[in-house]
Amino acid sequence: MIKNLNGYTFSQGELVTFSAIQFTDNKIDKLFTTKVPEQLAKDIRVIDAAGKTMLPGLIDAHGHVLGWGLNLMRTNLHGSQSEDEAITRTIEFRKLNPELSWIQGRGWNQVLWPSKAFPTAAALDKHFPNTPVWLRRVDGHAGWANTAAIKLAGINNDTQAPEGGEIIRTKTGEPSGVFIDNATSLISKSIPDLSVTVQETVLKTAMTDLARPDQRTRRRCGQRYHYRLQELS
Repeated sequence: MIKNLNGYTFSQGELVTFSAIQFTDNKIDKLFTTKVPEQLAKDIRVIDAAGKTMLPGLIDAHGHVLGWGLNLMRTNLHGSQSEDEAITRTIEFRKLNPELSWIQGRGWNQVLWPSKAFPTAAALDKHFPNTPVWLRRVDGHAGWANTAAIKLAGINNDTQAPEGGEIIRTKTGEPSGVFIDNATSLISKSIPDLSVTVQETVLKTAMTDLARPDQRTRRRCGQRYHYRLQELS
């Protein structure tokens, strides 16, 4: 039995709260919606949850397994407090994933940084002079590239931003490294499609993560990589 819980579940479509749960192996014997009896059988092991919350296992009704795996294989920049911290996270990610030909990530937000200024390719170039880096802003409406990525995309001082986009430039007119809205496609279109081997790695990474105890079921959406899931299942 686990007692002293802040538990939530559903019964016939209604929210039910409970303070203790008694179970045998994987089967729930009883939920206690009021106080737990003072006298319990001697063979019942009691665990005090100290007021922690318990929820049913989650069922994700709309999941893109490949997309989830790709997120896990990209550097997480959410909450980074400066350009330097975002770069440090990217460096650590690179150490763990030396096989990747492109380093990708998402989550930076210059509004949280002391400078409030957009990041620059030059800052990335100090640590990634040859490997292309492409880091999307937290909202997906901008991206931060290093010089290697900019060169691979064939972008130079004369490159014009597509309609609905903007290339942030330095005082001398060079691309600074930040591309906004539709201009992000200038970089993203240069990223190679996933090979079969990489697809397998990404899908295995996603399925391993989705096997967590709190993820009971995920319904897959999209057909493009269905055959790979079948082969790996």
